Amino acid sequence: MRLSLCLIARNEEAFLADCLDSVRGVVDEIVVVDTGSTDGTAAIARARGARVVHQEWSHDFAAARNTSLAAARGDVAFVLDADERFVGGDVRVAAEDLLRRSPVACGRVEIVNEPMGSRVLVTRLVPLDGRHRFHGRVHEQVLRDGSEPQRIATAVTVRHLGYAPDVVAARSKLGRNVELLEREVAEHPEDAYLAYQLGRTLLGAGRAREAHAALERALVLLPADAPFAAHLVESLGYALRTLGRSTEALRLVEPVAAAFAERSDTQFVAALLALDLGHLERARRGFLRCLDLAGATPPGGEHDPATAGAAAAHNLGVMAEVQGRVDEARGWYERALATCSGHAASRAGLARLAAPARS
Repeated sequence: MRLSLCLIARNEEAFLADCLDSVRGVVDEIVVVDTGSTDGTAAIARARGARVVHQEWSHDFAAARNTSLAAARGDVAFVLDADERFVGGDVRVAAEDLLRRSPVACGRVEIVNEPMGSRVLVTRLVPLDGRHRFHGRVHEQVLRDGSEPQRIATAVTVRHLGYAPDVVAARSKLGRNVELLEREVAEHPEDAYLAYQLGRTLLGAGRAREAHAALERALVLLPADAPFAAHLVESLGYALRTLGRSTEALRLVEPVAAAFAERSDTQFVAALLALDLGHLERARRGFLRCLDLAGATPPGGEHDPATAGAAAAHNLGVMAEVQGRVDEARGWYERALATCSGHAASRAGLARLAAPARS
């Protein structure tokens, strides 16, 4: 079994070397499709043994990825981006197991988005049989002969660095993705997944009103078996909260929280909305439930472990602090920091508690 790393890049000299170094000795070949770099991206790739294919950028990520698949000479493609790092699991064993179990299946790996720590399963092991291709200008998906393939979870883990605030700002990433998604939605207006991705991207860009419209549209179109259903409702809840509509948001989220009782993300947004509305005991129970779910990888879409850790503990600390229970508040802030040592809001909470009382 030959394993090919397939990667697309444009002006990625700040990230590419570490990405390629992370798969040294793991893959049999490296294919880099350069979509118009003006920096040292191509030279860095060649210095690490990559075969570089140049292709003009066509505002279509799937087109570039399919070029990388077509250029690869292996049996299975391991797909990475320049701002990602292979960090865990035996990817060769995963690829061999994939071919042994089902030569037409794809393999899903866990992507850990930093600095948030959110986790999502994404198809990144693709059989190089000419039948599996990417579709979509952005947030592209692998299909087999144009239809949904079998997807098998693997134990492979990849770190994604591209959501760090300075990186997002430097690349104008959110604006670019909104533009591409708007084109996709215009071309495929009945696609719930595209409307969902547009909505969550607009929400991340601070455009809550537009995000709300897109997410509402996605909810109307949502298939019964959509794997991203819970995350869609959570995103819509956050959009409504930003618009000052927490009562409406809680009515939307509560039945989903009941259906996804093992998903801390949904329990967290329901508790947060209850706190907004002054339902303190409901909020307290919700945040405690989140902490009980620590360590789980639930269904429903992208998962943020902070909802079962630092974020939930911090909110319990805030509630205790406001109610004058100083020792309890201190304990919750310390628990949040034990989970995430860099949790700035909890450090600020401890600082407030340590400050001398003002007369």
